[in-house]
Amino acid sequence: MENGTLQYKIITGGGLDASGDPIQVTEDWSEPIDCWIKTNLHNQKGKYEDGKFTMAKYEVLIELQPFEADRIKLITDKNKDLGEFQIQDCQFLDIAGRVKIMV
Repeated sequence: MENGTLQYKIITGGGLDASGDPIQVTEDWSEPIDCWIKTNLHNQKGKYEDGKFTMAKYEVLIELQPFEADRIKLITDKNKDLGEFQIQDCQFLDIAGRVKIMV
């Protein structure tokens, strides 16, 4: 049962071409992948010098598949954008047939 989608950041380009000229880096998002999103922490008590920020931690499950990414963005099934997150841990749960992603 899914309650949202995730997209992972795809980075292409970079380096130098055959002439030694720099190749522009481009960033894009993957197609949405259905997922189960579990909130582990969500509060707005974070503060920095000029304002506030939200602290959030999520556990995300997707169907077992090859998966490698550094950043994802999460959107609920109610179309609420939860944000863009750095992946903290990724585990392949072969017996359960899922990939567990911690952000």
